[in-house]
Amino acid sequence: MIDSCDTVICYVNKKNLYSGAKYAYQYSKKQGKEIINLYDEKDELAYSVIEEQKKEY
Repeated sequence: MIDSCDTVICYVNKKNLYSGAKYAYQYSKKQGKEIINLYDEKDELAYSVIEEQKKEY
């Protein structure tokens, strides 16, 4: 699918070590595709929670 499109719209947290979406994002980038990443750090469950509390989740 990526090869046949001009623009890739995704929702990828680039901080994750590995995911299928991240792999597709990286492939799209290598292919020179326009990328629209809808991910926002504020969407994280523990965005406003301190680091110690994140471990509880």
